[in-house]
Amino acid sequence: MLIPEAVRSAMARASTNLRRARKKGATVADPVSADVYRLVLASGPCVYCGEPPEHVDHIRPLSRDGWEHESNLVPACEHCNLSKREKLLSEWTPDKVHHGVMNSVKVAIEYARQTGAELVMK
Repeated sequence: MLIPEAVRSAMARASTNLRRARKKGATVADPVSADVYRLVLASGPCVYCGEPPEHVDHIRPLSRDGWEHESNLVPACEHCNLSKREKLLSEWTPDKVHHGVMNSVKVAIEYARQTGAELVMK
């Protein structure tokens, strides 16, 4: 079944508007600037697998009460970001979460918060 262009366009706008509303509601202070997103993207490889980053991931998804704040953003490859989608770390692929915990303090803190695990920093 082929969806007419006008319907697809309306669906895309609705999805974009919903995400924008979630982001606005999740903002801690001022909205995160495009410069911050660029810095996060340039800060290193994908925290979940080590591949070159193409996306910026919200560690705790906005749809799951995550904050639109630099402390909730990490670099991620397209595969990891799209497979994680709206999952919490505790619901996602254990080996990728483990890699993230070992390579990002932000991920380690959020994982400990979600699971009640003790956070040990070296």
